Amino acid sequence: MPACYHGAMSEKEREAWEISLAFLQDRRKVATIGVQCRAYDHKHRWPIEELIAEYKPWTTVAALRRRWRCSKCGSRDVIPFAIGR
Repeated sequence: MPACYHGAMSEKEREAWEISLAFLQDRRKVATIGVQCRAYDHKHRWPIEELIAEYKPWTTVAALRRRWRCSKCGSRDVIPFAIGR
């Protein structure tokens, strides 16, 4: 079993994700938001429109990150990423 990285996100990383889904979609042209499991590098992606419909446009990525867990191993130690258009 690989070693699990349990390091917290740095202050700079947290601040970078304190941004709303709508802002990312409108101004940054982000099409997909995802998370990567730090334990096993599992990844999961969602179209940003799907996240906005489910969680509302003003929801921040940081708020979602606190709720998400890896769908394969169940780890809550995940880091967000964005994919542009």
